[in-house]
Amino acid sequence: MVKSIYLFSIFSILSTGIFAQSIEFSVARYRTDYLIEAGYGYYKQQHKVSGFAGIGMIKTLSQQRFNPRIGVEYAYDFLDAEKLLLGPILGLYSSTYLITKSPKSRIWNEELLAGVHFEFGNQLKFGSSLMYGFMTEHYSDNFYLSYGFNAKIGLIYCW
Repeated sequence: MVKSIYLFSIFSILSTGIFAQSIEFSVARYRTDYLIEAGYGYYKQQHKVSGFAGIGMIKTLSQQRFNPRIGVEYAYDFLDAEKLLLGPILGLYSSTYLITKSPKSRIWNEELLAGVHFEFGNQLKFGSSLMYGFMTEHYSDNFYLSYGFNAKIGLIYCW
C-alpha cells in the first residue's frame, strides 16, 4: 500500500507537470522536519492542481539521512479577486527516510491534509498555506496513525 501511494504521487506529479502554468519555490514546516520544495501548478478557472518535490533540511543536512518528500495539492479559490486568491486546499504527501544504516529501518510517512491557502500578486505571487490532517507512519511491519500538519510560504511565478 505504501509503495502504491508513492508511485501514484510520482505519476500525478509527472502527468500534471506537462500542463504546468507556474513554477513554485517554498519553505515548509511539517510534523517531522523543515522542507525546501520546488514544484509547479496548473490553473483552470478557480481550480489549481500542483505537484512538488522537496527535501527535509534537518534530517538531510544535519543528521545525514536523506529525507525526500513528494506531494500533490488541489486548491479551490472561493475568493478570486484580481490579485488575491483564497480558499480551501487538500494535499496528499509521501516521504521516507532511514532511521539507521540498515535498509530495513526505513520509515514511510503518508499524509492527507486539508486547510486554507492564499496567493497574492499577478505574475509573481506570494503564497502561503496552513493544513492539518492524518498521517500514517510505516516502519518494518508496524503501522501508526497520527496527526500531521503543514505550514508553507513561498513564491510562485506564473506565465
